[in-house]
Amino acid sequence: FEINPLAMDEVPQTQLTAMVYPNPTVHNVTLLIKEYDFTNLEYLLIDVQGRIISKEKITQNETQINMAWLASAQYYLYLTEGAKKIKSFKIIKN
Repeated sequence: FEINPLAMDEVPQTQLTAMVYPNPTVHNVTLLIKEYDFTNLEYLLIDVQGRIISKEKITQNETQINMAWLASAQYYLYLTEGAKKIKSFKIIKN
């Protein structure tokens, strides 16, 4: 599978290299961020109805996100810096 970030208005001055794997997943996904300042960085895990499932501050290069308790469906993972969405991923939960 090839995983590409969703198209969205990204902050042009932001140079964030991130990936999420495995996708699709059954239990957890790993969010990997390379060489970035984590000062105001958070992730939001959102369902297809737009409800926030999980929201956490990102403090290190590798973050485990537990999805085992979620129903099989499509979810969206947004990386935010302050109030701006800077990256997004579509995640399939089996």
